[in-house]
Amino acid sequence: MPNRQRSGPWGTYFGPIGSGTNTDGTIWYSPDIKDAVPEVIEHWAARAKPVAHPVLKARYADLVWDLSRIIANTSPSPHMALFAINAYLKSIRDNLRANIHGKFDAAVRTLDLAIMIGDETRIDAARSTLLDVHRQALVAGDGMWWIAFDRLIEEKRTGVSDEGRDELVSDLEGFVAKMVGSSIAICEGSRTKNGEILKV
Repeated sequence: MPNRQRSGPWGTYFGPIGSGTNTDGTIWYSPDIKDAVPEVIEHWAARAKPVAHPVLKARYADLVWDLSRIIANTSPSPHMALFAINAYLKSIRDNLRANIHGKFDAAVRTLDLAIMIGDETRIDAARSTLLDVHRQALVAGDGMWWIAFDRLIEEKRTGVSDEGRDELVSDLEGFVAKMVGSSIAICEGSRTKNGEILKV
């Protein structure tokens, strides 16, 4: 399961989808990285090159980039990061992600990868894509307004322009104003005949 903060048990982007504790106190993970052999990295890399579907290509290439050191004790090729970035971008552009959450995950990961390898062209493309997904979420009325704001405002290396910052701040202020307005409307609609506010 992807984890931007790398707060999982292995300090990697990808992590287990489940974990637990055995009766003897040892912790188990599913899947467990200790079961992966070094050859699996070669297999993923080989699959990343010919596979056509952008979602699959991104996953294979990103697995190699993220897990090569911990599984095979080798440094991943920057080409794997490039494969992943391009595939993530295409998967968003071609609307191959299941929902807006998937688009945000892919866009943010793309930006992270581009920053890791210092590719300014792809940083620009990832930032632009993340802003596009942000706008889609606003139009759809989706509540995930904070993702682009947090990522682009907090990270200095994203290269967001003053205009982009202003847009994000304006969107945040607009969302807050809308929520406050909705709360007031709910309270007004909850008044009793005596003008008292009903508890909700």
